[in-house]
Amino acid sequence: MKKFFSFLFFLTLGISAFAAENLVVNGNFTDETNGWNITMKSADESVYQITTNDGLQVYQSTKASDRLDISQDIAVEKNTFYTLSFDYKATHKKFRVWSFLVSENDVWVYFTDNATTDSLRTYNGYFDIVDDWTTISYPFSVPDVDTIPTFRLMFRVYKQADCKVNLKNVQLVKQEGGNVPTGLNSLYATKPVEKFLKDGKLYFKHGNEVYDITGRQIE
Repeated sequence: MKKFFSFLFFLTLGISAFAAENLVVNGNFTDETNGWNITMKSADESVYQITTNDGLQVYQSTKASDRLDISQDIAVEKNTFYTLSFDYKATHKKFRVWSFLVSENDVWVYFTDNATTDSLRTYNGYFDIVDDWTTISYPFSVPDVDTIPTFRLMFRVYKQADCKVNLKNVQLVKQEGGNVPTGLNSLYATKPVEKFLKDGKLYFKHGNEVYDITGRQIE
């Protein structure tokens, strides 16, 4: 039995994702791990055993010293809605998504200034242990900024022993429906803003007012 969870809702969208193009390369891992970057943050790479018989399966034989990153860089458009979705199974609670935007000079730009409020960083938590394929869906928007044209889709598997994580049907689709009606994009329509990066985070300044990437005023 497949469960379905949706963490964010944009009530003003009025959009449809039918026949939308999947921007993820090899999202079902039918071509093994081609198109994906697999980075093992462990001195002993034999800790992680990776197979692609039914999606991607990561088996950890012993407790790793750090983690395994599974990532892919995807070109995105500014001022546009997207939905990230995927199916997973896990026998331990040390698996999560950790995704963000990347600027032209390779600065990581998170969607919020705190991981606990960022759905694309799993709210600084982890996915539940589940035996059946479970669908996760994250709608999000790319702000109206020319200098962050890349979305880094990343999954992280952390240090556990004798455990499995399975992943398949990874999709990123553009949601048609016009300009983003929430957050900073509504601010752009009424106020000229200065964009700047600080400590790897994107901020916007209008006069003496400073906003984060979600449109929340912080100063």
